[in-house]
Parts: sequence; structure tokens; C-alpha cells
Amino acid sequence: MKQTLFLFKPLFWLIVVFGVGLGGLLIPETRSFFNQLTPLNLLFSALMVFISLHSGHISGFLKGFFVVGVLGWTAEWIGVHTGWLFGCYSYGGILGWGPMNVPLLIGLNWAILSYCIFQFVGFLRGWKSWIAGAALMTAFDALLEPVAIQLGYWNWSENSIPTTNYLTWFLLSIPCMYLWEKFSKNHFNQTAAWFLWIQVLFFTVLNLTL
Repeated sequence: MKQTLFLFKPLFWLIVVFGVGLGGLLIPETRSFFNQLTPLNLLFSALMVFISLHSGHISGFLKGFFVVGVLGWTAEWIGVHTGWLFGCYSYGGILGWGPMNVPLLIGLNWAILSYCIFQFVGFLRGWKSWIAGAALMTAFDALLEPVAIQLGYWNWSENSIPTTNYLTWFLLSIPCMYLWEKFSKNHFNQTAAWFLWIQVLFFTVLNLTL
């Protein structure tokens, strides 16, 4: 009975989708097709995290999702158009459309990733959770970058990742953690916390195999 119930859990479907996606990306003949599905994967992941919320926490989540998403997208817009903050880079077409050459989904990615990490470190509360969360965000970016470049999510102008990228990720992640603590305090989303580990495993395998 418990196994049957697990089939209806968002976490189960996240495992299935990321497992299938990983397999598709590891096979050269299907890599391009599965890579093009990345925007759908991001949207599906956000939906699974959302439906895992208790009804009383939806309002706070949506507020945090919007504010953090806008903050992340705005920082990326500044980065793409000025070379400040992260360094000189540009987005490919994999992540979909966005105004002024910055995909809208990059804001969603900032919101969901920071939320999952906050759910993992949020038990610390206060500045400890902000610093721990920012450190994990930066470490995750270091894991993500080689795969993102290989799959054409974005490209660095000099084919090297500047130190300023990681410094900005750390500094920008601190207000993200603060905002999530403000908007989603006193609740725990187990799916989001486990989803962080699914992503870590996903990108670790791709780093070792692509």
C-alpha cells in the first residue's frame, strides 16, 4: 500500500523524470532531443515543488517565488548586458525565450534552486542559514557550470569562468536566503529538500560522463 501511494508523490515523479532525462542526455543519439526538453523539465520541477506545499503555505511561497525570481532575473540581465556582476557571458537558446536575451526561466531557476537549498538549511535560521545557503548555492553553481557550458545553456566570452561569477553567486544568494526565510518561515517542504539531492546527483553524473 505504501509503495502504491509513493507513485502519487511529487518526489517519485521528479526521480522518474530526472532519471529518464539523465539517460537521454548520456546517449549521444538522443542528447539533442532531451536537451531541448530542459525548459519543460524546469517547469515540471517547479510544479512538483509547488504541489508539495501545505495549503497554508502557498501564499508565502508565491510571494517568495516572485520576489526571488525577479531578483535573480534582474541580476542576470545586468550580467548579460554589462559584463558586471558575473562576468561576460551570453545565453544560448536551450533555456527558451526571454526579453533582452535573458530567458525568463533563469528567474524561475533562481527561485526554485534557492528555495530547495533554503529548505535544506532553513533549520539553522537567521544569518547562519543565509551564509550556509549562499555557500551551497555557490557550490551548486560550480557543479552546474561545466554541464551548462557543454549543453549550451550559456557561454563565457573567454571560454573560462571568472572568479567574479562565484563571488556574485555567493553575495546574491544571501538576500535570496533571507527572502525565503521571511516568506516561508515555519514550514518544511520535504520534496524540495530531496529535490536538491536529485539535482546534485544529476549534474554530478553529467560532469563525470559528458
